[in-house]
Amino acid sequence: IHRGRLHIPGRIFQLLATLDKSSGEVVKKKPKIVQPGSWVRVIIRLDQAVPLEAPARVVLRANGETIAAGVVE
Repeated sequence: IHRGRLHIPGRIFQLLATLDKSSGEVVKKKPKIVQPGSWVRVIIRLDQAVPLEAPARVVLRANGETIAAGVVE
């Protein structure tokens, strides 16, 4: 997770739901895969405790590439 100058390793722990882009309502609970461009709600487990408050904007990166962007709930 990247937030400003903060860079904390972690992993996506659970996919909770796929969301509708216009309304934000749940379309499917517990999806197995996520298509590119989809909106999803996930649980992320970080390797260390970090003070993040809602609605902090974060970026998820893997191997130097941005894979997702989102908002902390």
